[in-house]
Parts: sequence; C-alpha cells; structure tokens
Amino acid sequence: MNPTWRNRQLCLPKVPVSALLVAALVANFACVAFGPVSPTLAAAGTVQGTVYLDANGNGQKNGASAPFGADEGIAGVAVRAYDSTGTLVGSATTATDGTYTINVTGAATTSVRVEFDTPSGFYPSPSDPGAVPYTQATNSTRPGPIQFTTVPRQFLDYPLTNGEIGLSTDRIAAAHLREGATTVKAADDSIWLTPTNLASVTPDIANWGETGALWGLAWNRTNQRLWSSAVIRRSSGLGPKGIGGLYMVDTVGAGSNNVIASFDLRDYGLVLENVTTTGGTDYENAERDITGADTFNYWDVPGYSGVGIEGIGDIDFSKDDRYLYIVNLYERKIHQFTMGGTANVPTLGTRADFSVPDSYCTSPNIARPWGIEVPEEGLVNVGAVCTDMVSGTAALTARPDPEKGLILQLNPASGTWSKQTEIDFSYSRVSHRSNEGGGTASLAVLRETTSQWQEWTNDWSTIDAVGTNPWNYFDWSQPIISDIETVKGGAMLVGITNRFNFQTTDSSRMPDPTKTTDKSFGTSISSGDTIYMCKTSTGWLQDLNPLCKNNPDWVSDNYFGHEGATLGALAGYSPSLATW
Repeated sequence: MNPTWRNRQLCLPKVPVSALLVAALVANFACVAFGPVSPTLAAAGTVQGTVYLDANGNGQKNGASAPFGADEGIAGVAVRAYDSTGTLVGSATTATDGTYTINVTGAATTSVRVEFDTPSGFYPSPSDPGAVPYTQATNSTRPGPIQFTTVPRQFLDYPLTNGEIGLSTDRIAAAHLREGATTVKAADDSIWLTPTNLASVTPDIANWGETGALWGLAWNRTNQRLWSSAVIRRSSGLGPKGIGGLYMVDTVGAGSNNVIASFDLRDYGLVLENVTTTGGTDYENAERDITGADTFNYWDVPGYSGVGIEGIGDIDFSKDDRYLYIVNLYERKIHQFTMGGTANVPTLGTRADFSVPDSYCTSPNIARPWGIEVPEEGLVNVGAVCTDMVSGTAALTARPDPEKGLILQLNPASGTWSKQTEIDFSYSRVSHRSNEGGGTASLAVLRETTSQWQEWTNDWSTIDAVGTNPWNYFDWSQPIISDIETVKGGAMLVGITNRFNFQTTDSSRMPDPTKTTDKSFGTSISSGDTIYMCKTSTGWLQDLNPLCKNNPDWVSDNYFGHEGATLGALAGYSPSLATW
C-alpha cells in the first residue's frame, strides 16, 4: 500500500496490509507531522529532503504544534548523490528553509548513496532518547550523514542537534550542597534530577557520602553519563577524592552506588591549592573543623578564604565528547583531557594546559575564572572576574568601582585567547531588605551590600563591623561568573553567583583563626543573577542596555521571588530564548 496525505501529514500503515480490513484502514494509519512542507511528490529522477535542527531529538521534522516548536531548516549544507559505481550523479545545497533537491542524472541504477555535510557546531540527532551517536552501523535505523535510497525519493532528511536541551524526556541535573562531613549525612542526596518542565523532582542519583560537595556538572552524550566535580564551599565536606574529586554518575538508578568511576585530579599532576598544612592538605575535614553534627562549630577558616581561589570551578565536554575541560581555580588554568576507555571504565588521557590571561584585566588586574562552556567545536568560552583580593573595606559612600567581568574565548588548537565581551557589574539590584522598617545607617549598609556587587575580600572582621544590623542579616555580594550558555542567534546567558554564598552558611561562626569569637553571620543572604547578553553585528550588549531590552535587568528584582535572583547555574534551551 502506498503512503497517503491527510491534512498535510504523511500517513503510513501501522501493520502489514494483509492484516487490514478495508473498513479499518483509516484507524490504522500512523501520521507524522511535517509542518510547512508541501505535500507535492518528488519528480522522477530527483532526491528531495530537508536538513533541520531536531529540537526534540525524535528524528522527525515537527511542526509548530510540537512541544519545542517547529524544527528549523539549516541553510547552506552540501548534499551529494553517488551511484552504485561511486560516481557523483548529482548535488545540491540546502536553501534557507533547509530543503534541497538533487537532480540525479546518469546513474548506473536507481540505487544511490546520499552524503550530507555536517555543519560546524552540529551533530547527527540521536533520534530517540539514550541512542548512541551516529555510526555507520546505526545507519539503517536512524538518518545520518550517509544514507542509501532509490530514485525517485522524497523526505530523505538529515536531522541534526547542537547538543542543547530538546527532548521532552530530558532532565535537568542539579548539585545539592549540604553542610557537614560526608559521614554525617552520607545518605542525603548530592545530585538530583528534574524534568525540563520542572514538574517534579526525581529521586537522587548520587548521595553525599559518595561525592561530597559538588558544583561542576557535564553531560557526556556519547556514553550517557553525568560527570561532576568537587568544589570548595565553607562547612561542606569533600568526597572520597578530596579537592581534586571528579565523579562519573549513571543517571538511570536512584540513591547510592550510582558513582561508577571517580578520579583525583591531583593524581594527574593538577595543583589545586596552596598547601600550608604540614604533610597534608588544608581541605581535610580535620583541618577545617568539620566534625560532628553541630554545624555552628565548623570554623572552617580555609573554606572561607579558599572560595573561588582554590579547587575546581566548572567543567564541560567538547561537542563530540572527545575532550573534557576543567577550570583550575588555583593555577587559573583550563585543562583539556583527551577521553579514553569505555562508557563504564573511562580514562583521562593526554592533558593540555591553557593559562587564563590577565592582559584583559586592568585595575583590578587578576583574572579569576570559574564558568566554562563549549559553544561550538574547537572553541571554549570562559567566564572570569577581574579582581584584586582586598583587605579592609572603603567607606560605602566612597565605594570603588566593582569588579569587571569577562567572557574570554580559547582556541585550544592554537592556544590563543580573545575577549568576547565584558560584564558591567555596576548595575543595581533591588535590595533584599528594601521593605524593612526604619531608616537606620545599618539598613542602608545592608541595602548597599545586597543590591550592589562589591569587591572580593576575605576580611570577615570588617564585613562584621560594617555590616552589623539589628536583624543579624549579612551579605557582601562578590560576583563570580559561574556558568555560560550560548543560545539562539549567538546571544549568551551568563550565570552570576555570589562568592559570599559559598563563604557562609546559615548561623555559621565567623571564620576567626583564633577560634575565640562567638559571633556568627546569622542569616547570610544568598543571591546571584542571570544576565542576558544580546548578540549584535559588532559584539554583545548587556540586558541593562535599552538597545538590548527595555528593562534595566533581565527580570524585576523583588526579594527572593524573582527569577533573576539565581545562584548561578544554567541550563539554556535556544528556541525558547529566541526573542524577548
């Protein structure tokens, strides 16, 4: 039986024709929506189809009614047809909407091999959740860059992905930072999953005892494994691999025993801290006073001063999963590891190192990296803050300019760096205590330290002296560019976390090295931001620029209820971020 068209959908029999009764034909058709594609049949001697971005990863060209919208065609892709003798018998280039038509002439038989170029930054779509990337062996079950057909043929499509969230079954992973040693809360979750619609939280896929404190998360699409890395956060114990911990997690199960591979990056030559403890590391629980269940007595002086300066920042995989990129906060380097081994027994191979340059920072002049992303194959974006660690704090009425943010780009092949754009931290967020009664000087200070980005400092005693207030609320907002997502049209989402978030916990003691003070930070206010950078013909504009968006910030900043008061981690999906 031949395919039929019904309401601009191609309908195919779901069961063999011999099993169908004429009266039941209509009920036994499976229809695949092809959106705006015209239902005209291909002319004899032609091969037609579309190269498109498969937004939901199902291997079918969806129309506007699909959960993630219509799949968009990709222009400028070369397509070639070869006959059974290997002779080129026709070629075409995809149009603006991604469609192509090859006029096949002189073929030895009606059988042809069609080859598609794969544009930079794109990869063959998995076509179903959990499918392995394209190989010749999978060619018969899913469309890839080499396909076999007979002439005439239409709808010989090539679905591509750019590695972004798309499938309605995709999930978002989040690290859960907890207080205490890993032995105290061993069974509590350290990584959990939620659907992209945030409808519910699934059981944890790793626990505190297995990993300890984590921040960096990276998805290995080839092996369907989640990688995570240790982080320095005050009063949060590190996992079995310590400050150099790297953990690979199977996302299928729940609870314990999902960490199926782990590494200590110090075993691979990485220097991640300035060790002052004789014969050990400053970040062992004993050196940090992280013992017992009473979190108020966690002095953790190293954990206060080391945030953003020692340990690991963000991690990410290259688009083809060949390389793992790691941000070394202490040496201020990007490490590129060549991946090897198998899905369950991976290895870290050859390492290349790239020092983050200070040359783009002037007064302050030290570039401190954290966030990283691979926007396209062969390029790496790195978020850094220009800062001089200061002692003491100038009067707030004469506050110096805040730190400057940078998005730098590394070309690992050449080892060269370039500046993509700067982040202006001089904007004001609405104060988190703006509705507090009174008009005291202490309230003015609190409003200032929460609504304005401040300089980086480890001077806790001055923060105490300047920030003391009747409500025992504390904040000293210090920006860290903690994550980057390049979205549709080259725009960027930039996640900003607050260094003070990592330096304090609720009602934690102030980090007095003499261990004599009874003072605490009371309630520390955790707040970061999400900045949108519009792409222009000459670069990027920050969302506070009216030419980017008629709003001084991405969203209104109202206490904790606003979407912009994030903690700095991002998961971006381009089609939903196409326009304002």
